[in-house]
Amino acid sequence: MIALRIAVAASLLLPASPVEADQHFGDVRQAVLRHSAKKGGVYFSTKTREKMGSAKRTHTSAGAFRFNRSGIARSDVTYLDDARIRIITIGLQSYKRTTSLSGKPRSAKWEDFGDDGGGFTYADDMISGVNAAFLDLVELHASAGEPGGEIDGVPTTLYDGSVDVRSFATTLAGVRFRDDPNSVGGRVEWRLWAGPDDLPRRFTASIVWDMTGSPGYFESVNLTTFYKHWDTRVEIKAPPRKSVVKPW
Repeated sequence: MIALRIAVAASLLLPASPVEADQHFGDVRQAVLRHSAKKGGVYFSTKTREKMGSAKRTHTSAGAFRFNRSGIARSDVTYLDDARIRIITIGLQSYKRTTSLSGKPRSAKWEDFGDDGGGFTYADDMISGVNAAFLDLVELHASAGEPGGEIDGVPTTLYDGSVDVRSFATTLAGVRFRDDPNSVGGRVEWRLWAGPDDLPRRFTASIVWDMTGSPGYFESVNLTTFYKHWDTRVEIKAPPRKSVVKPW
């Protein structure tokens, strides 16, 4: 009995083994909101694979975002497809310049799409790993965090989940989720890797339209995005006024 008491007392003196804190997906959304409130920025690259019926298409994009409290306030993105298209968006104002894949400008001028953004605006209903509204949409059914390996030399936490969406809309900026009775919805299956600061480092999404009633037809978008340099200040400015023209 005395030996047992000594053993118990000794165990109480031993340092407690470290316990890893639970990882909650809500931490990612809060980290994005904090970064946005500080008007931070991030650099990214995305590969998108689209399938409509038997037609397939793959394109890439890369650039930078600048945030404010409302989300993505400015973007400078280059899309590579049949040509190199660079689009700068400030608020709702978008400017586009197209060059050949060899880098030769088709025009020295930037096209001004006015205050409707020309479909290039990163709205708050965009399916994206840095859109707080989308992170809020999927948080309820997100998995608990688990080790996700290293990305760019930092350890990550991996989350995943799926969500049904009533309707989708596609723009050059990406796929949007919104409540539109005239559009077809479907399902989004996603995965997100967050760094030690809870900011996203990688995001993948498989977006499949519900084509019930259209036998033999299939539409999907699969995207993979990497985010880096969260601690770098991002400056995005509109093109010089003298080089801007209206596209019509």
